[in-house]
Amino acid sequence: SLNNYLMRCEKCKKEEPATKEELLQKKELLAEVESLVHLGNWRLDLKSNILTWSDEIYRIFGMKPQEFEANYEAFLATIHPDDVEYVNTAYTASVERDIPYDIVHRIVRKDGEVRYVHERAKHDKDKNGNIIKSLGIVQDVTNTVLIEQEIRKSLHEKEVILKELHHRVKNNL
Repeated sequence: SLNNYLMRCEKCKKEEPATKEELLQKKELLAEVESLVHLGNWRLDLKSNILTWSDEIYRIFGMKPQEFEANYEAFLATIHPDDVEYVNTAYTASVERDIPYDIVHRIVRKDGEVRYVHERAKHDKDKNGNIIKSLGIVQDVTNTVLIEQEIRKSLHEKEVILKELHHRVKNNL
């Protein structure tokens, strides 16, 4: 009856703050976890060209939200000049072919520091099957990439030394 309905509505109103509190707690937990692993999330609405970044992405890119015009072109402007075409081609192909976007590339922060990021994304479609937005993550992988580069450099140096030793031993026999 009407009284039962009104009582349920009052109960919902009383429970609503708890739901908002739970959502706030989950949002804070997500922000903490993102900060720990240097990983942020993003969403690009392809119709409006509005790009939304989590706070951690702003930290990774070394900027504040008000310093960034949140659209795809502004994102491309943060990418290392040698990587812009690669990133744009990979993302465009992922949207056109509805394939995952999964790349590592460089960014240049405002202070000039070059960082390496790993990006992954998937796409959402409307009821007609058209891709309307992309949802993705960015992880700062600079330390990992630099360590891998050092290992490759060290291995190359060892190969050169071994080849030289092999050459000398072979010539002395």
